[in-house]
Amino acid sequence: MNKKVGLSILLIVIVVVLIVLSRHSGTAVIPVEHPIKVGVLLPLSGDTAVSGEKLSRGIALAQKDLAESGVTFVIQDTKNRPADTISAAKQLMDTQHVDVFVGPYGPDEAIALAPVAAAQNKNVFALSYCSSSFVSLKNVWCAYPTAPVQLQGLVPIFKSRNIETIAILDSNTDFGIDSDKTMKAMAAANNYQIVYSDFSKAGERNFRTYVTKIMAQKPDVVFMASDNPTDTLTFMKQLHEAGYKGTRVTFIDVDSKNLEGFGESVEGTIAPGIAPTHFSKEFTKLYHAAYNAEPDYYSAMAWDVVHDVVNALDHRDRNFAVLGDAVTNTAYSDPAIGNFRYLPDRTVLYDMEVNVVKDGKYVPYE
Repeated sequence: MNKKVGLSILLIVIVVVLIVLSRHSGTAVIPVEHPIKVGVLLPLSGDTAVSGEKLSRGIALAQKDLAESGVTFVIQDTKNRPADTISAAKQLMDTQHVDVFVGPYGPDEAIALAPVAAAQNKNVFALSYCSSSFVSLKNVWCAYPTAPVQLQGLVPIFKSRNIETIAILDSNTDFGIDSDKTMKAMAAANNYQIVYSDFSKAGERNFRTYVTKIMAQKPDVVFMASDNPTDTLTFMKQLHEAGYKGTRVTFIDVDSKNLEGFGESVEGTIAPGIAPTHFSKEFTKLYHAAYNAEPDYYSAMAWDVVHDVVNALDHRDRNFAVLGDAVTNTAYSDPAIGNFRYLPDRTVLYDMEVNVVKDGKYVPYE
């Protein structure tokens, strides 16, 4: 037998074996050499672009770190809007043929994307907080702990301040509605009285009608959750201008840049549900080298999501059909955020902190 004939027979045997294995497993097994293509959906413009920029830094570091693994990334701007998210995702699937999504950032965008991605058997590892609305979305994982986990840090603070009454104003979005339910459940469990509850309209910046009604109730705490930090800080400023002296709680994405222009009017506002400010040595070293700055939890979160997904795939021969099972059962060593891990219900868990505005910056609450 000559060498060419022998080589041909060997190749035929290999192909037959792969086909048999594929049929036996019920899914097509993707070879280890298969280059993973990640579709990244980030808000690079619009009201949450500050967060999107930080997330993109974590993605860029992960891309560099995983360069030898054959992982490629294609990034699209979602503008933090559902319609734009769907358009960006369809483009990534139709023209770039991405294997999996990292992002989007907002829960409303993730909810809109879920059925579109599911139609093409794509998993979505959102960079969103874990909304209770995600329970029915079997192809969506989230990257920020649930509202109950985030808000539990308020309980000891409320006890220390002898809190009895609470006023709630949330944005009329998935995040706001979920936060409203969580605060009311927490109030019932701890015997707090809800003296006011309402939802603000999208893009609303004049909150004085709400402020007047809240001031009449004289609550010990005023709480607001919103996808847009500027909306919430504007509300807190208007409370300050009306003479409110109680405890103000902002359930928002924290960034000291968002505080610019608000000055003394938002000093002392409390921000619960903040990821830790200390990260792994490896991630911190790489971040310092790349950006000559201190890392933040947005970039650390994006880094962990990407590494967790790629690590899980590498342990399952890059078989995307079992990705969901893999991310919850494959240990990811040395995450940037301590104790970062996906749970079987597709939520995530890690340590949380509470921040407070002091001298125009967010700092850990003491």
